Amino acid sequence: MSLSKKIGKIPVLVGVCEGFVGNRMLRQRGVQSAYMLEEGALPQQIDKVIYDFGFPMGPFAMSDLAGNDVGWRIRQGKKEKEARNVRYTGYVADAICELGRFGQKTGSGYYKYNLPDRTPIPDPEVEKIIEENSKKLGITRRAISDQEILERCLYPMVNEGAKILEEKMAQRSLEAGLSRRPDVVGRQRGRPQHHPRRAPEVPRRLRRPVLGARAAAQEAGAGRQEVL
Repeated sequence: MSLSKKIGKIPVLVGVCEGFVGNRMLRQRGVQSAYMLEEGALPQQIDKVIYDFGFPMGPFAMSDLAGNDVGWRIRQGKKEKEARNVRYTGYVADAICELGRFGQKTGSGYYKYNLPDRTPIPDPEVEKIIEENSKKLGITRRAISDQEILERCLYPMVNEGAKILEEKMAQRSLEAGLSRRPDVVGRQRGRPQHHPRRAPEVPRRLRRPVLGARAAAQEAGAGRQEVL
């Protein structure tokens, strides 16, 4: 903790669990984003909603920045596709990686890039991959509203933060929020755990300090989550 202060960082004491705190919360947003791709949304729509809310970038632009192959190898190593009672999230991501589209470093991922310019450009090839995947899974694509995207991305993060506090992996919601860097959580709206206290559209169940994450997610319209 003292070393972090010496190098000008904000130290956060958290417990040991998969993903610790920050990535564990972000994982829930990724799950819903992947599901919404299958159900009717496109990467640029989801990313725009998240960006307009106050985050510096959406989940797919961020994945392109970090490298899509990182998550690909994790899914392979954990054999997530073979897991039972869990809706697999990696069909589209795997198809993209199998084409060598690892993100900005390869010039293409969920978006294409005219390197060295790293501005994400929507790619019809990716849209084709997404639509073919939905058809293969027997999912009829539908229009998904911006509000649904926001709720399904944000509320599961809030729910996971509540579970983290309940499990004492973080001492306060402040620690859970600070573990997501300001450039990741969004400067305009603050940490996810702060949002339910100020947003009138958040269901009352989500205003409790600790909540049953699955029941609250279902009430918020984000019920298609992993079976934990």
